Amino acid sequence: MAAAKSVKMLSAILGLYFIIMGLNKLGPWFSAEMHKSLKTQHKELFRGSFFKLVVQQKLQVSEMLPSLYRQMMAFNEAFCGLLLLLVFLPLVFGNVANLLLLLQYFDYLFSNFYVGNKFDKSGSVAVFLILLVSRLVLVVLTRDSKPRGQGQSEGSSGRAQGSGQSRADLEGEEEEDEDDAEENAPGTSEEKKDK
Repeated sequence: MAAAKSVKMLSAILGLYFIIMGLNKLGPWFSAEMHKSLKTQHKELFRGSFFKLVVQQKLQVSEMLPSLYRQMMAFNEAFCGLLLLLVFLPLVFGNVANLLLLLQYFDYLFSNFYVGNKFDKSGSVAVFLILLVSRLVLVVLTRDSKPRGQGQSEGSSGRAQGSGQSRADLEGEEEEDEDDAEENAPGTSEEKKDK
């Protein structure tokens, strides 16, 4: 229960952050200075980007502009941030958004190393990679803890559906099996004869 609340809380915080960052990469909506800084940072990161090194060569695109790269990353961040922020949606949407953001931030980290940036410029990328991985770990831990408690009741209802019997019939059979086991146990039959 606490882990599920942690996932929702972390999703909401990450979602809000990624929405703000994505929108600020698209235009100076929150801070003109930050927008200008992000534009120059994306021009630099574009040189080592996965999209420039791999996608541009495979698709044989003559030129992929850094502004297009920045806009694609900004849209991905804002959209995935919105999916993370809407915690009432099924968990699958948040997980897909998390994976897309992980890919984007691995691209940022690779680009930082490719360009030769020091840790002061790539530190925030590493921090958010850790937070995204932590969210996925929490999701997996919550998913693993649910089936253990529900597995026994679902297992007996699954057997009932497969054999055409109702769950009550199965429980009745289990009680009869227990009674038969008590009757066949050594020492109990002698005690019953004495009675």
